Amino acid sequence: FDFMKNVILAFSAMFAMATASFAQNAAPAPAQAPVKEMKGHGKKMKDAAEKGKGQVNNALGLSAEQETSFKALNRAHQAAVAAVDKDKALAKDAKSAKIAELKAKYEADVKGVMNDEQYGKWLALRAKRDEKQGDKKEDKKEERNEKKGGKHGKAKGDKSPQPEAK
Repeated sequence: FDFMKNVILAFSAMFAMATASFAQNAAPAPAQAPVKEMKGHGKKMKDAAEKGKGQVNNALGLSAEQETSFKALNRAHQAAVAAVDKDKALAKDAKSAKIAELKAKYEADVKGVMNDEQYGKWLALRAKRDEKQGDKKEDKKEERNEKKGGKHGKAKGDKSPQPEAK
């Protein structure tokens, strides 16, 4: 019961802040923090991320209030995970445990923002994204092995005999 009370209070506070910011039409929009550019990616990555967020929101059919809350949850979750990741005092297994806790809290918060249908769609979209990312990681791993020539000059999985080194 206390957990739900805290979740409701958190969403009420976010809604109040969002409402207050929209009410200040005369004030100019605050500048966004600069997006950290990744080597070789630059604007393409930012554009793709923005496009992806819009597609997810459209696919889920979020209301304006839900979208605002969902974005706030995403930002807060990303900041919390980044803080844990940067904490040099935590051992690797402690970081993993803390990130798992944050993920569980994030999922519960997201479920509180969405109805059951939207939440189900969100889980499906996320599973699809995770599968794609897993495939990309596997492709990159295979590509690295091929470039290196695998162990001892052989590509991974290559069973052909290799000449002996002299």
